[in-house]
Amino acid sequence: MRGLDAYISHVHDVQMKYATIAEFRNHLAAYLKRVERGERILIRRRGEVIAELRPSSGEERTGRPEALQERLEALERKGFLRRGTQQWPEWSLRPITGEPAPVLEALLEERENGR
Repeated sequence: MRGLDAYISHVHDVQMKYATIAEFRNHLAAYLKRVERGERILIRRRGEVIAELRPSSGEERTGRPEALQERLEALERKGFLRRGTQQWPEWSLRPITGEPAPVLEALLEERENGR
C-alpha cells in the first residue's frame, strides 16, 4: 500500500485514506481491516473519487445472535418476512414414484408437436 494518501477531514474529524482501484484490489484484506478499525477509504479512478468504503453502522456491525433475531422479528412485524414453521408438508416427504422422464426428450417432443 505504498501509494496511499491520507488527509484529515475537519468536517467529520475522521482520518480518511485515498487508494486507487488497483491498490484497493491488490490489498483488499488490508483495507478491510482498516475499515474495521474505523477508518474510511476513498477510492479514486484517474484522480477522481468514485467510491467511499466506511464502517457500517453499529446495528449492522453487531454479531450478536440476538441482534439477528431482533431484526427478523422487526421485519416480520412489518410484513416483510414470514418465517417457516420448520415442518415439511406431508406430500413433500413421500417418495417419488414412476419412471423418470428424460427432460430433453420431453422438450423436443413438445417442440415437435407445437405445444
